[in-house]
Amino acid sequence: MFRKNKIKIIITGIASLFLILIAVIYLNFFSGDNSSNPPGTNENKTGIIKEKFAEDIDSIIYTFGIKKEWIRNISLKEKQTKNNSLTLWISKEVIIPADLPVIELNHEITNYLRINNFEDKVTEDPKTKAVRMNVFDTKDTAHRQIRNINFIYSDTVKRDAASI
Repeated sequence: MFRKNKIKIIITGIASLFLILIAVIYLNFFSGDNSSNPPGTNENKTGIIKEKFAEDIDSIIYTFGIKKEWIRNISLKEKQTKNNSLTLWISKEVIIPADLPVIELNHEITNYLRINNFEDKVTEDPKTKAVRMNVFDTKDTAHRQIRNINFIYSDTVKRDAASI
C-alpha cells in the first residue's frame, strides 16, 4: 500500500512538471515578440518615414488650433551650414498663441514620440518662454539629434478656439 502511494506521487509529480513545461513553451512561443503586428497597432513603428512623421506632428499641432501659416519648416540647408554633422529629418518653427499652454502640446507630441520609439529633450528659455524640442531615435547608439521643433510664443497670433 505504501508502495502504491509512492508511485502515485511520483507519477503526479512527473505529470505536473510536464504540464508546467508545456505551459512555459506555449507562453514563450505564442506570446514572444511578434514582428507581424495587426494593422492599427502602434508597436514596432521604428520604420516610420520622414513624410509620415512630419504629417503626424503637423496633425497634432493643428488639433490645438494652430494654423498652417504659423508653422515654418526650416530648410535643411540652413541647418547644415550651422553644423555640418547634423542631419535632421525635419526642423520646424511653430508660433504659439499666448493663450495656449505649451505643456499640453509638449505632452501630446511626447506621447506620439514614445509610441514610435523616439526620445525627446525639451528645454525652455526662461525669458522668452520659447520651447525647443530635440528628438532622438532610441535605436541610435550615437544618440544623434534627428528632429528639431521650436515653439515660440507670440502675442500677435490668436487661435480660433471655441468658448465653453
